Amino acid sequence: MSASPWAGENMNHSLANERLVITGATRGLGLSIVKSLVARGAQVTIIARNPARTSDAERAGASVISGDATNESLMLATVADISPSVLALRRRDSVHGAH
Repeated sequence: MSASPWAGENMNHSLANERLVITGATRGLGLSIVKSLVARGAQVTIIARNPARTSDAERAGASVISGDATNESLMLATVADISPSVLALRRRDSVHGAH
C-alpha cells in the first residue's frame, strides 16, 4: 500500500501560492483546517453565513466572504476570483448546453 500524500513529511510541504476556499470554517474542525493551511502558506478565503463568527479565522490570516455557500452566484464569483479559467469553463458549458 502506498503512503498517503497527506501523511508524514508531506504534511510539511509549502502551500505558498495556493488559493483555497473553505466553508464551515468559523469554529471547530473547519477553523483548525484554516489555521493549518495558513500556517503552511496558503491564501485561504472562508465563506461564512455569520460574519460575527469570523474573527478567529481572520486572526489566523484568512480572508472572509459573508454569504451562504449554497448560493450558486456567490460560489461562481468566488471561484472565478481564485481561478478565472473555472468561470470561463462554466460559461462555455452553459452556452453549449453541457452540465
